[in-house]
Order: sequence, then structure tokens, then C-alpha cells
Amino acid sequence: MKILFNKKIAVYFFSGFLICCLAIAGFVYGQLKDLDNIKAMAVEKMEELTGRNVSIGAADLEFVKGISIRLRNVFINSSNGENRQFSAKSVWFVVELWPLLNKKIEIQKLIVEGASIELVRNEKGQFNVGNPSRWLAEPAQSGLFKVLAASFMHRLSLSEGEVRFLDYYNVPGPAPISIAVKNINLTVNKQFLQKPFSFDLSGEIPNAHKPTAFQMSGSFDSLGGENEGRPIPIKGKVKVDQLHVPQFRPYFKKVFSVVPDDSWLSLESDFSGNLGGNLRSEGKLKYTTTVMDKRPVLRSMDSHKRGVIDYSIALDKDSIEIQDFKLRSGSMNFSAKGKLAEFLSQDPKVSFAIQTGEFKIAETRQYLPLMFFPESVHRGLNRRFDSGTLEVKSLKFDGSLAQLQKLESKENKNLLAAEIILRQVDWRSPLPPLKKVTGSLKYQNGDGSFKIL
Repeated sequence: MKILFNKKIAVYFFSGFLICCLAIAGFVYGQLKDLDNIKAMAVEKMEELTGRNVSIGAADLEFVKGISIRLRNVFINSSNGENRQFSAKSVWFVVELWPLLNKKIEIQKLIVEGASIELVRNEKGQFNVGNPSRWLAEPAQSGLFKVLAASFMHRLSLSEGEVRFLDYYNVPGPAPISIAVKNINLTVNKQFLQKPFSFDLSGEIPNAHKPTAFQMSGSFDSLGGENEGRPIPIKGKVKVDQLHVPQFRPYFKKVFSVVPDDSWLSLESDFSGNLGGNLRSEGKLKYTTTVMDKRPVLRSMDSHKRGVIDYSIALDKDSIEIQDFKLRSGSMNFSAKGKLAEFLSQDPKVSFAIQTGEFKIAETRQYLPLMFFPESVHRGLNRRFDSGTLEVKSLKFDGSLAQLQKLESKENKNLLAAEIILRQVDWRSPLPPLKKVTGSLKYQNGDGSFKIL
């Protein structure tokens, strides 16, 4: 009898449990089958995160990556509502169950596939996404970081994305400058009980030759909460493979105007600092040129058309300080320290101190660091000296970029100081017609003196 009684209790218990499960399942199914309501909640959540009007084509409830709301053909309009600023083939919200049953969406993971973003700067210099200078000064206030701080706990993922930049500002003609970044893949993760976020970013920049591939990875501290209003520490690594320098010449006209059309840069660097504050980077930069068939190739090791730069720089909002810069290119050695202040202005302030190894006078325009000097400097050397080699023991300048480009004017000559070694150099008029001269030249405060050995 006792055994039979226990069996009845077990049957009643499991029957009651099964009824409860079925009731809960029915309740959950009843709540979740209302896709129109879920779709409206998802759109409302996206509008809350982005601050923009959002439209979608369809919504599905799936259980592939947990409890997921999948939105298809997502479009986000610009702030004025005139055009579509962002689109995506699909956006997945991996959400928590109980808040969803209470008609709330709490995101655990946000997964975006096939995103496309269009950035436009008009003729007045205004961007369709707001003020980019504020992104640099206050990155934590940007929409992306607000999404990271408020919208998810574990993961943000973007795959096969594309960004297109159209620039109509200061462009000669109706056609804008167009730069695209394709195959963008971004993941931002936060592991359980770990404070910093980790991130991985990769993509490609197409050009007329070989696409430039880039990768960036690292970590940054939590956003919002106890860190709100404070600088956000960040550190990581960046790698750029074969950047086609002339592609960005319109934005660095005063610097890249002398760079050959077949110039390429590759970079491997570590960086650390604070978002919107000081950043420090050190690493290795390689440059080379192309030859026939528009394919990047490496020149021979002894060619000045190829080189390696070890550098350490510090960036602070509107200034760049070169703390260490060492270049090796063929037989050429070059080291420098300097600072570029107010680099976003029309006339940045420039200061530097450089040293070089021995190089041929006739080839000053071909060496990477020397090619940036004003044409007047090259003409002055070629007019006064022929054949032989030079070695710069010391060359210092402190002024503005405009003054550096006009060193031939009297008021700018005292901004330059130099000590140069000459070896087996032939002098030209107005200097005495001497041959195979070895000695030194000192220049300071607009006056120079020779010492012949």
C-alpha cells in the first residue's frame, strides 16, 4: 500500500509539473507569436539607441543564437530624415526571455550583417553625421560608444560591412573625392567578470592597384558608470599592409605633394593611451614603390626607394610629437625628433631636429626624409655644390609650415640652424671654384661659415 501511495504522489507531482510547463510554454508562445508587437519593440529599441528614425522590412523570432530577434533590410535615416545614412541586410538582437515577455528588450548580443554606412561632407565642410572633431575630443559621447555602454552586455559583432566617404569640400569640380572601406569585420566582447572590452577590427581600402588590408585589436575600459566623464584607457596593436599614399594626397597636399605616385606604406604598431586624450604609438613603418603591371614589389635592400622606419610618437588632440624617428634606406641613415602643433589648421607650427648619415648631393630629392624639404633648399644645394657627399650633423627648425616652405625669404632664415659635413665636393659660383673640397658648413641666425680641412 505504501509503495502504491508513493507512486500516486509521484504521478500527481509529475502531472502537475507537466501542466505547469505546458501552461508556461503556452503563455510564452502566446507572447512570442505576436511578431508585429516584437517588430515594433525592436524598432523602438533601435531608435532609442541610435537617436534616428528606423525602418525595417521584416522581423523573425529565431532560436539559433539563443532567443533572437532578427530584423531584415534595416534602414536608419539621417538626423534630418532626408536620406538613409545606414543600412544592413540583417540585425540580430540576442535577448533575455523574461524582459521580452514583459514587452521589454534587454540585449545580450548585437549582431549586424552586411552593413553599409555613407559619410558625406558637403561644400560647406559639414558632415551628415555631426561634428567629427567632437568624436576626437569626446569619443564617449558618440553614438557608437553610447550603444556599447547601454545596449549590450557581452558582444557586438559586425560582418561584411562597408563605409563610403564622399567629400565635396574644397574639391575642384562637381565630382567628390570618394574613399571606400570594404569587408569590415568588427567584434567587441566583454567576458564575464572582466572589466575591459576587447575588440578586433579588420577591413580593406580598395584602390586602383592592390587593396590595402588593415587590422586592429586591443582592449578598452568599461563605458559609463564609474568611468563616465573620465578618459577611457585603450591599448592595442594595428597593422596596415600596402597603403597607397597618393590616394590620400588631397588631405595632405602640403606634405604628400612631393611623394611619388607609386608610393606604398606598411605599418606594424602598438598604441596606448586614452580615447579623446593622449595616445602614444611606437612601431615599424616600411615604404616602397611599384614597378610595371601596377603590382607592389620590394626593391633591392640597397635602394633608397625602399626603407624601414622605427618610430615613437605621441598624439594629443591637435598636436603630434615625434619622440623618436630612425630611418634606414639603402646607405642612408636618418634620425629626427620634432613636433607638429595645430596640424588641423591651415598653417601648422613645426619644430624639428635631425641628423643624417652620408648621402649624395645629386640625389637629395630622392631620399624619403629629404624630399619633404622645400624645392628652394634642393636648388640652393645643387647651385652651389656638385658631386661629392653631405652629412647633416645637426639641422634644426622652429617656426610654421608656411615659413619652412619659404626659407629663402630674409625674415625666415634665422629660424634654421645647421651643421653640415662636406666630402669631396666641387664648389660652384658664387663660391670659389674649388674641387674635391672636404670640410664643414655652419649656419645660424642667417649667417654661414665654411671650414675647409
